[in-house]
Amino acid sequence: MEKANLLKHLIKIKYKTLSEFCHKIDINPSTLSTIFARGVGNSSISVMLKICNELDLSLDNLLDLKVDSFYCNDIEKELIQKLRLLPSFEQAKIIGIVEYKLSDLNIPSHKCD
Repeated sequence: MEKANLLKHLIKIKYKTLSEFCHKIDINPSTLSTIFARGVGNSSISVMLKICNELDLSLDNLLDLKVDSFYCNDIEKELIQKLRLLPSFEQAKIIGIVEYKLSDLNIPSHKCD
């Protein structure tokens, strides 16, 4: 159930409503509600692939996610929401700025797998 809650959180970061997300990936909102109620592991592969593709998340990564590793404070949530509005080349520029600032402060940078 924790993965379902995490999935809900990831959707809400990118979309204003769950209905908007369902419309975007062409699934019935009741299907998403069932996933949240029964858990990620009890849903069809085709639906989970649609969800993962839209969230830029592999199914393997979703199944391996740990809830603690995705905790975001309010500032991080705002940054992620705004960053996702930018095209990928602009996102890369922002990453460069953050990496520069980290090196300036002698803080090691960690990359995601």
